[in-house]
Amino acid sequence: MVEYPMPNGYELTYEAVRPKLKACDFPDAALRLGLDLISPSRMEADFLGRRYEISKTGVRPLDGFPVNPNSLSVLVYYAASRGNAKPGSDFRLLHNFAGPIFTGSGNQWMTSSLAQRYSSDYPGFCAAAKVLGFLPLEKTKRGEFSWRGPVLPCIPVQIAYFEADEEFPCEIKIYYDKSVSDYLEFEPLAVLTGCIAGALKIY
Repeated sequence: MVEYPMPNGYELTYEAVRPKLKACDFPDAALRLGLDLISPSRMEADFLGRRYEISKTGVRPLDGFPVNPNSLSVLVYYAASRGNAKPGSDFRLLHNFAGPIFTGSGNQWMTSSLAQRYSSDYPGFCAAAKVLGFLPLEKTKRGEFSWRGPVLPCIPVQIAYFEADEEFPCEIKIYYDKSVSDYLEFEPLAVLTGCIAGALKIY
């Protein structure tokens, strides 16, 4: 298992959001968010190929291995959300969920290293996507392959892999159903994007 670096800033962010769990109604959250209720004060969730325990005091991976604190923060935000929207199939890039001040373009800056990793290795990308629970969609365009799957029960994600050609390098894009804004605000959603890209690179 890969050991993750633990940057102080990410750890501090997790410690800052962790208290959100104290006020969380776990039975209600488990029902709305599709999490496994173990007891009135404990839930479990599968997230990017690993299983986590969520309690009133925080989040921990059940396999005991080191974890990126950003993954813990995302799980706190999800468990503490009041989301209740039904996911559909209207997928959009990250910047579509930002306010008017944000000037980024999609999530290319987060996935550029991922595209470099799999630029000439689509089979490797396929293997990583399958490990994380994504399934391939029917190919509709030459050189473009799409995969879809839930990273959390109410957050479906679509990933598009664009093969390199004579004009453009390989590109990978991550899309979220529009209902995701009912569960995560833009900042934790951006963190989730980094977690997905990181997990795909590891596997």
